[in-house]
Amino acid sequence: LLDAFPNCYAANYNLPTQTVVGGPLEELKKLVEVAPSHGFKRAVLLPTAGAFHTRYMAEAAEQFAQYLAPSNWSKPRPELYLNTTGKLYEEDESLQTIMTKQIVEPTHFHTMIMNMVQAGYTRFIEIGPGKALAGMIKKLDRSLLVLSIETPEELARAVELLRSEPR
Repeated sequence: LLDAFPNCYAANYNLPTQTVVGGPLEELKKLVEVAPSHGFKRAVLLPTAGAFHTRYMAEAAEQFAQYLAPSNWSKPRPELYLNTTGKLYEEDESLQTIMTKQIVEPTHFHTMIMNMVQAGYTRFIEIGPGKALAGMIKKLDRSLLVLSIETPEELARAVELLRSEPR
C-alpha cells in the first residue's frame, strides 16, 4: 500500500501486526481512508508532532550528529540492543552514528524484543509516561515480566523486585 503513497514511509515496526507510517498529513489521511479496502484491520492518525524515524527528520539528524561529534564513548555495558536494527550492538558503527540514524530510519521494536528474548531476557522495564511499550511486549509474549514505571515510588519498588529475581 505504501507504494501508492511515495511520500509516506514506515517509521516503526512495533508488532508483526502494527506498523506506524510517517509522512505529509494529507497523504496520511488518504492512506488511513483507503487502508481498510486493502485488508488492513485498522488505520488511525496518531497525534504526533512530526514524521519521526523518516527522511523528513534529516535536518534534525544532521544537527544531532554535530552535537554528538565531539563525544568519545566506550562500549556500553551491559549489552545494548538497537531498535534501528533489532540486533545486539556489535561496534561496527559508532553509537553516535547509530543514534543519528535512529532519527531518520524506522525502528524495529518487535524484532529487538524477540532477539532479547531469544538471548534469555525475560524482564523488561518501561520508564516514563504511558504504557505503550509494555503493552506491545505483552502482546509479543505474555510470559515476560514487564514493568511500567511512571513515578519515583514505582521505580523504588521495581528496583527492589528486580534485585530479588534472576535475569
